[in-house]
Amino acid sequence: MDSEGIIPYLVGCFARKNPASGGTLRLLFPTNHGYKAVKPEDIHSMLEGNNTEVLLWLPASFMYRFANTVTRIDFKGGEPLKEFIFALFGKNPPTFKSIYDFIEQITGSFRAYLRELGIFVDTFTIERGGGNVYCLFFFTSHIKGYETMLSTKWGMDENRGKGHTKNKSQSFSEIQLSGYPQKLKSFISSAEYRTNAEIYKFGLENGFLPKHTNDVFRDWKDKGSIERISLDGQTVRGNHIKYNSPRRVGFKMKQNS
Repeated sequence: MDSEGIIPYLVGCFARKNPASGGTLRLLFPTNHGYKAVKPEDIHSMLEGNNTEVLLWLPASFMYRFANTVTRIDFKGGEPLKEFIFALFGKNPPTFKSIYDFIEQITGSFRAYLRELGIFVDTFTIERGGGNVYCLFFFTSHIKGYETMLSTKWGMDENRGKGHTKNKSQSFSEIQLSGYPQKLKSFISSAEYRTNAEIYKFGLENGFLPKHTNDVFRDWKDKGSIERISLDGQTVRGNHIKYNSPRRVGFKMKQNS
């Protein structure tokens, strides 16, 4: 189904050309009940051809409130949410432990559901009064557009890179709490070496910008834990972790790291 087919259920539905990727950007903003008309297969259909990006606004708290119940008990009005969850998780979906766990698991399932299309998926959350959380899902096949979305998130939420919340107190950064350095170490150690292009993509897929990866590498360099290898015959003076870098650099963990 094309987005025009669900317009009656949306606060807004827009389509325009995206100058960054050259494709079409679709913005879907359902009402609290309008999300029932949005199906994962519709998102899949819109993204086929890799020339479309989608921004989908969902009332996450409203959906989470019934998510664990609707898959076990049939009740009036619950079928669309049940179908939405079953489409992403199959007939045995997980138990969602919190609103943020719900968002995280939906995001992961969308990534798996759209993997064949090469789609990047990320979210931005807005927490309002009364514990109401809304979530903007971003879908794109263009890695530079994906980096731009992540950059916008980190610009608005410099500690967590997650979204807007009323609670501004944060003692530790997300990069410290997420285990990203260990994930990055495991990724590099799982091969003879990893290229700067592979590292660039891996960081984005884990929700971190090149500057965050460079911070980790800087710490490892000070500890003598990582080695840089020239793959293009030129002297290596930096990490060159960026979109379409003209340099080819390899990274490998040292044995004592």
